[in-house]
Amino acid sequence: MRKGEIWNLINRIIWSDDKQSYFVIIVDRLEQSRERLISGNEIRKVHSNGLIELIDGGLIPIHRVIEIRYKDKILFTRKKSL
Repeated sequence: MRKGEIWNLINRIIWSDDKQSYFVIIVDRLEQSRERLISGNEIRKVHSNGLIELIDGGLIPIHRVIEIRYKDKILFTRKKSL
């Protein structure tokens, strides 16, 4: 899946009426587990330059996304070694 396809999935989350059922897992080198789970409710927008903007003002590069889930279904996954 290319960056544009991940961008489209994030946009789908933003415009969904069921945001709380989406989860994005990212690589986070500050977390002990090296992963961070972000609820769809936390995402404000995705910029054309590949940054995901969170409600709290945080910015996450799209290349850090390792998995996108909707309820129990995995919509996107990639190797976790970045």
